[in-house]
Amino acid sequence: MNSLWLSHFTAASCLGDGLAPTLAALRAQHGSSQNPLLRGQMFETGLEIALLERNLTAARDQLGQLELTYRP
Repeated sequence: MNSLWLSHFTAASCLGDGLAPTLAALRAQHGSSQNPLLRGQMFETGLEIALLERNLTAARDQLGQLELTYRP
């Protein structure tokens, strides 16, 4: 996951494309990665999408996961 994917998901979410299933598929594929940057990027993307969709419950969940990923 890189900034290009983040931009793609963010733009598509603004257009109302509902990308949560696509992000979930990416998480299923890469979610077991121990790479904190990859995991953090996925949670950051999920947070962006949740905020754009005004889904505060999902945003809090994504933020919590993001904090756990980056916290030493």
